Amino acid sequence: PDFKLPYLSLANCRLRQGLYRDAHEAATACTSRHPDAAPAWFIAGQAVYQALRRDSQEDWPRRGAALDESVRSAREALETAKAKGKATWSAVEERMLEYFIADPVRRESLAVEPVRLWRVQGW
Repeated sequence: PDFKLPYLSLANCRLRQGLYRDAHEAATACTSRHPDAAPAWFIAGQAVYQALRRDSQEDWPRRGAALDESVRSAREALETAKAKGKATWSAVEERMLEYFIADPVRRESLAVEPVRLWRVQGW
């Protein structure tokens, strides 16, 4: 069996550690197996948000078509998380989504939101 909880726990841990690429990888692995997992969608979008908003040492695209694709996929992930996790969605999550909706000039004026974790029910 391929359970959600290990993916979500790993993704949350990596997110807290500032290992955004690893968090994104674990979250997207979860969404490919469990498309109903709202927390995984949220982590996938937030990992890109945190990597782009902080002085991440990871090699995330910062311009051009690769950046456009990262923004598009993060926006899609956050919109999916919002639709699937309505009870958990808050103003903080909305501001992260707004970052990806805003034009590039406005993005830079938006406040940086802290890492936020959704409660994961388990064993």
